[in-house]
Amino acid sequence: MPGMMPFLAMYSEKGTPSAVFWRIVSSYRITPEMNCSAPGAVISSPRYSRRLSSVQAAPIVLKRVSQVPLDSSAASSPLPFATMAAAVLESRCLSMNSIVSPPTGGLYILRAMIPALARLRRPELSVETIVLLGSVYLASVANLTFWRAALSGRAVTDPATLRYVAATFVLFVAVHFFVLGLIATRHSVRPLLALLIVVSAAAGYYMQRYGVVFDSSMVRNVVRTDYREARDLITLDFLGWLLLGALIAASLWAVRPRRRSLLRALLVRAGALAAALVIGTFALLAGFQDLSSQMRNDRKLRFTITPGNIAWSLGAVIAADLRVAATAPDPLEPVRRRAGAAAARRPTLLVLAIGETARAANFSLNGYARLTNPELAKLDIVNFPQARACGTSTEVSVPCMLSPF
Repeated sequence: MPGMMPFLAMYSEKGTPSAVFWRIVSSYRITPEMNCSAPGAVISSPRYSRRLSSVQAAPIVLKRVSQVPLDSSAASSPLPFATMAAAVLESRCLSMNSIVSPPTGGLYILRAMIPALARLRRPELSVETIVLLGSVYLASVANLTFWRAALSGRAVTDPATLRYVAATFVLFVAVHFFVLGLIATRHSVRPLLALLIVVSAAAGYYMQRYGVVFDSSMVRNVVRTDYREARDLITLDFLGWLLLGALIAASLWAVRPRRRSLLRALLVRAGALAAALVIGTFALLAGFQDLSSQMRNDRKLRFTITPGNIAWSLGAVIAADLRVAATAPDPLEPVRRRAGAAAARRPTLLVLAIGETARAANFSLNGYARLTNPELAKLDIVNFPQARACGTSTEVSVPCMLSPF
């Protein structure tokens, strides 16, 4: 029957290959056996070949059938009203006597199906459609932390809440589409969206797991850290979350961006960007009162909008580093021995043991109920309960701690 799955049969006779794949092909597309590398199944005429009625059965003669290579167009592209043909492996004949288990036989069948699977045509979508689908994902799934914080304390069935959710979601989709539409091309749209999806998955895990936000200070910590400091944060849960994001990003390659002429592509892109700008403006006006009030009251909420928080904070860090690099540093003063110091007196040696970040409010030495400093409590130490750090990040607090100012 046309469209049947190919099956593997074997027979052994003088001049007959031992491995044969049967496939439905058209009699008008059969390759003459002179093009076949192993034409051993032909009796006397090019229009005759041997067919097997079942495995281990005796070969019989069937008219209108010829022997064709497995990777030929006749064996791989069947047409309606086709006849049966034996497609012989062109590279080498496989001995079926070595097949002793179903998994091994499955490998041979898979080998026959690979060329057909490789020729499957993936659906084509326009670049604008791919960007729109990616924007919908980024505005919904990638921003679960934002939606959880934004809807905290709101009644789900309240019409005002539904209006707020609809307006904010449409605004997010329009903003993502407009920004990505400015830089996405037919060649870069899939890698760009894949990068944003994976980065959003990593940021979303840490925001949901540890309750952090990715502002400029947090991004600076990520940029300045190394593997030894961050390896405790790379857990199996994080790897599973990251793998899920990578699988979603890999699904982008299941479609092909549609090719357009340059003029038509520019016109379509300009129209799509204009539509996104108009729709985003209407959505902003519809939900401006609720959204602006919430952003003013909770300034950290804006840094949970992914991947915009990563892009904005990373840009702020790079801009600050460039400003520092462009500023001339103050000249260093030479070290001089203090006047009147005794030459034989040994200098005072101060050793600082700087540990990991910890909150003073959670120190049992400062009165915290749970015992959090059991080893330090055994030592004869002096505790400074009113000590304050210059910042919460290592890059800010440690230089400030060691500075003489």
